[in-house]
Amino acid sequence: MGFLTSTRALKSCLSIVSHSERIREISLFGNPTTTVLCCYSPHNEQQQEEVAAFYQELSIKINTIPAHNLVMIGGDFNAQLRPLDALFTTTKATNRNGNLIKDFMEQHNVIAANSRFQNCINRLWTHRRPGGPLVQSDFILARKKWINSIKNSPAYSSFEGINSDRKIVSCKCQKDPMKRIDWKKVTSDSTLSEQFTGAVYNRFGSLCDELREPSISTIYDTLVAANEEVALETLPKKSKQI
Repeated sequence: MGFLTSTRALKSCLSIVSHSERIREISLFGNPTTTVLCCYSPHNEQQQEEVAAFYQELSIKINTIPAHNLVMIGGDFNAQLRPLDALFTTTKATNRNGNLIKDFMEQHNVIAANSRFQNCINRLWTHRRPGGPLVQSDFILARKKWINSIKNSPAYSSFEGINSDRKIVSCKCQKDPMKRIDWKKVTSDSTLSEQFTGAVYNRFGSLCDELREPSISTIYDTLVAANEEVALETLPKKSKQI
């Protein structure tokens, strides 16, 4: 495992650390500081103790990263999540590694970015099994704190002319657009607040009707999406300072 960066990004590099043969870290200066962990989980058929040790090490590491950092955890997790456990996936059943990554995400309040967007199937699957199905087993995890900054996370063919069974998973991020909202004006205007609440309720209801197999996590994500969509369309923005 390793990191490929542009020369511009390399100038912002604060540190590169190898925590083990399965976990490596790079930190980049910025506002906020960005920390990226590159991981390679043991295969789903390997000893459970080995996989548990990997997640224990990953948990210890993420707990040491400052809470305000933008954290991305990308890699081959050899995990599969069914539709009940992920908004958009090509997998019908959650495997053992999938249950472990699901527990990890709940414990550390992170989300699987590339299972949150309704891309076409060629932008969802990441691994082609020999003679088997197309599965989504590689993920980019991110702290929920930055959920509104993640705009898309599609998978792409690895390299032209190479018959690879893996795809590259990408993640597009930008500053949280919700911070542009003038929330002081919204809270001080009772009529505007009531209109906003009603619009979010209606939009949330229509989005929930479209869910295939609703779960607590998918309902929460749907509420966040409804809130952001209505806010950006209807609420006043902060005035730009001159």
